[in-house]
Amino acid sequence: KDQPNTQNLKQKKKKMVENKTTMQAVQIVGEFGIENLKVVEMPMPTPKSGQVLIRVDASPINPSDVAYVKGSYPRERDLPIVPGFEGSGTIISSGGGFLGWSLVGKNVAFTTSKTLDGAWAEYVVAEAKSCVKIGNNPLESASCSFVNPLTVLSMMDIAKTKSHKAIIHTAAASSLGKMLIREANESHLPLINIVRREAQVEDLKTLGAEYVLNQNDEDFEQKLQELSAKLGATCCFEAVAGDLTGQIMNAMPHGSVVYCYGGLSSEPVKGIAVLGLIAQKKRLEGLWLP
Repeated sequence: KDQPNTQNLKQKKKKMVENKTTMQAVQIVGEFGIENLKVVEMPMPTPKSGQVLIRVDASPINPSDVAYVKGSYPRERDLPIVPGFEGSGTIISSGGGFLGWSLVGKNVAFTTSKTLDGAWAEYVVAEAKSCVKIGNNPLESASCSFVNPLTVLSMMDIAKTKSHKAIIHTAAASSLGKMLIREANESHLPLINIVRREAQVEDLKTLGAEYVLNQNDEDFEQKLQELSAKLGATCCFEAVAGDLTGQIMNAMPHGSVVYCYGGLSSEPVKGIAVLGLIAQKKRLEGLWLP
């Protein structure tokens, strides 16, 4: 049986893309809010020098994406906007520059620019320097190559440079939480994982987590206080907010710090004992990764 002419197929594919003038995308229309996400037909973007055009294969929905859609994140453009901070796909053209041209035809993971539309579209323009070749790795899994991994590396860097003997992490059953378990284990850094369901306790233990607490247990705060004191856990990375932030901070040792990097509960931080801030020198800080 005759083999297909792959060169001709590539040329036809390239021609089809070049002749395409519009694409489908998800836009935030009118005002920020989940309810204002719309699938729209819009003009194909054109890359400038130093930029590339990517045919998007996959883009995750991270909590940071949800916060952006709700209008909680700083922004440098007016609506309508296509959201999506990261993704993966194939670079089909370059706007110029050696790096951009060298990436044409390559499968990449990428992050999007603050001043351009995001990855929730059929095609996206990205800075060539924000793309990483992924070879034969699956495009779907490669779409999550930046936001969570870089957040975990930042957490580990903070823990090490501040000489914390142990750390606490909430929403520990998340993809990010599972990455943090692996990194902490490799660094021999004790990690107290906090989850909200008993099934998640067992799940994380099978992944190698030694310390896992269920925040809905009646004796959760007592267990956390005892374990934090035993391990010297003076650093917490907190993704939930609401009552949980106060419960954790109140249970931590003297001089502890809680870094809030998310608000999954959609509630304000609550329940922090004032005397803990004054007499025990505890601190609450935001962790922002632009």
